[in-house]
Amino acid sequence: MWKIEYSQEVRNYIYDSYPYTEAVWKIIKSLRHTPDGQPSTHHTEIPPNTIYWEIADHIVIYERYPEQQRIKINILKPQ
Repeated sequence: MWKIEYSQEVRNYIYDSYPYTEAVWKIIKSLRHTPDGQPSTHHTEIPPNTIYWEIADHIVIYERYPEQQRIKINILKPQ
C-alpha cells in the first residue's frame, strides 16, 4: 500500500475548502491501493516520477517515490 503525504499548501486547501474538496480528496486517497501509485486515467507522467492529473475539476501534481511506496501531493488547484 502506498503512503500519501501532502504539502502544507495542499493540506490547508483541503481542510479550508471542505466539503467542496471531499470528492477530490477521496479520489486522491484511492491511489494508496494502486499497484504503481498512478491513476488509471486522465494523467500525464513527467519524468522521472512526477504526475500531472486532472480529477474532479482539479489539477493535482504529485511525485512518486516507488522505492519507498510513497506519494507526495505537492499541488492541488481548482481548474
